[in-house]
Amino acid sequence: MKILVALSPILLMLLAQPVQAKAKCDPFMLDLKKIQSKLKNGYSVKQGEKLKKQEKQARKLWWLCKNNKLPKKYKKVKG
Repeated sequence: MKILVALSPILLMLLAQPVQAKAKCDPFMLDLKKIQSKLKNGYSVKQGEKLKKQEKQARKLWWLCKNNKLPKKYKKVKG
């Protein structure tokens, strides 16, 4: 019983990390969703190419954030 009580805070910290990571990466996911919704609307060829580049960059940033490999310059801006 004492072991369980001693391990409880450690278990809570381990379980809370994915939730914190999700909240930290939410701005990146929102950016990605905004760009994807713009892609679904009608657009010119030039604008479509620009949106595809933005989508690729937004997806890359979200993925890096999700895997805790985000460069420091983005951590200060987004989170």
